[in-house]
Amino acid sequence: MPTPRKLIPKRELHRLYYDEKLSMDQVALLFQCNHVTIVNRFKEFGWKSRGNIGLHRSIKVTESGLRYMYHSRRLSVDKIARIIGCSEGGLMRKFKQFRIMTRGTDKRIPYKYPNKLDFDGSRILMAYMIGFREGDLNVGSTKQVVVVRCSTTIPAQVRLIKLLFKRYGGISVSRAKRGTYEINCFLNKSFSFLVPKIKRIPKWIQTNRDCFMSFFSGYVDAEGYINVSRKGMEVQTQEKGIIFGSWRLLNKFGINCNMPLLSKKAGYVDKRGIKNNKDCWRLSLYKRSELQKFLGEYVKYVKHENKKKAIGLILQSYIPPIPISPPPP
Repeated sequence: MPTPRKLIPKRELHRLYYDEKLSMDQVALLFQCNHVTIVNRFKEFGWKSRGNIGLHRSIKVTESGLRYMYHSRRLSVDKIARIIGCSEGGLMRKFKQFRIMTRGTDKRIPYKYPNKLDFDGSRILMAYMIGFREGDLNVGSTKQVVVVRCSTTIPAQVRLIKLLFKRYGGISVSRAKRGTYEINCFLNKSFSFLVPKIKRIPKWIQTNRDCFMSFFSGYVDAEGYINVSRKGMEVQTQEKGIIFGSWRLLNKFGINCNMPLLSKKAGYVDKRGIKNNKDCWRLSLYKRSELQKFLGEYVKYVKHENKKKAIGLILQSYIPPIPISPPPP
């Protein structure tokens, strides 16, 4: 259900847009409302956008003038934008408004996966995807497409990525000579929230327990190890900001665990000959009472088949079993 305009808090809107640097489209997705609703709220508050959405000066060019410069004089879009004094994006909106076909439009190769759907999930699912992206995905963007890539030797990881993204766009999976599965997902621009590689957990995730636990579960699904024999959980990563932020928030939300430890120093070379460019940190949780609390939360969000099996084996070993609350709506 879309969020009523009155339920979009002014302070939260300001923080997401100006502090977190989310776009208006991304903010609209978080509040499950239309982009226009966010623009109207900005106008009500008298705020200026970081770019030119909804609050920019008009581009003064006529249809005949634009056709003359582009088709008769054969000027590029970049050159015309500099002459008029506007952005290329704003000028392209004028092309669309006047229905002017750009050079080569009729010769372009159509996308192999043309039917891409907008992200329509909850903030909790968005948080999970961001956590999983930080742990195991490479994400890039073109003018029209967000491309999510992953290389793995684990079939369950391939199935998880399909579970997350298949309904939204096209996915290709190939087997490389080295034995890895090479996965490419082609999504539309509503998945732009996956493009930035973050150094710290976003504030909107930090302030909500369900969003954080979903984010951390996505991160554990990608980077974590559930130790069945010793009954524990470990995450090793070079992302110091993410791992220390997760440690602080786990403790904040009532799951007490020790501070992350340095597991491998920068410059360490493993058995495969791969060198660590950064320090590697390990966050572990083996104390039974705290592990019970964590698994009780993690099991609500876990999507990785192998992790689910590992949790099941640990749960079976505990008497009485860990109480599990139902997942949030």
